[in-house]
Amino acid sequence: MQKPSKVSAKKIGGERAYDLVREGKEVDLPAREVTIYSIEILEIRHDTFVDIDIDVECSSGTYIRSIARDLGDALKVGGHLTALRRTQVDPFTLDDATSIEDSRVLPLALTIGALMPVREIDVMERNELTFGRALTRSTFDGPGVAIAPDGEVAAIIENREHGAQPLTVFVS
Repeated sequence: MQKPSKVSAKKIGGERAYDLVREGKEVDLPAREVTIYSIEILEIRHDTFVDIDIDVECSSGTYIRSIARDLGDALKVGGHLTALRRTQVDPFTLDDATSIEDSRVLPLALTIGALMPVREIDVMERNELTFGRALTRSTFDGPGVAIAPDGEVAAIIENREHGAQPLTVFVS
């Protein structure tokens, strides 16, 4: 169980916790379940403070800053995160990253296809989606992406009562 930081973006009564803290209000966020798959100590440096570099593999929704706080509390020395570098946000890793100088926009179909199931559609099906009509049911559950013959994203679709309904349609 992990208690998020009082200055997190979690909402309390429709307002962000960090906004409430800035207004001087007391914030108490409930602990929530997270999964820590692994924590590896990479380096320990003794300067003015003790700096510890760690590599954490965790579930989404885990607050890394809270891990630093909680470890510091457990060791009775205080803890604060001074740097954070994400090395993976499924399914993307540092191998997919570029520098700001070399940045580029990846094709939407390539990127979204890594996040959800793909259904390749023909021109007639693309036209149906453009008019907001349903297609035959897809073979996957949950939302998926309809890719047109030209390789472009046509729609985000999901199986509903009357077939694969468009949730979002991309018109080009």
